[in-house]
Amino acid sequence: IQQGYLQRTPRGRMATAQAYLHFGLPLKDA
Repeated sequence: IQQGYLQRTPRGRMATAQAYLHFGLPLKDA
């Protein structure tokens, strides 16, 4: 997994908006 697609958050690793756009997934928490 390339950097920029995942970011560390207090809740753990979350996919970034860029990752959602890359994979064409709907944004849950935009």
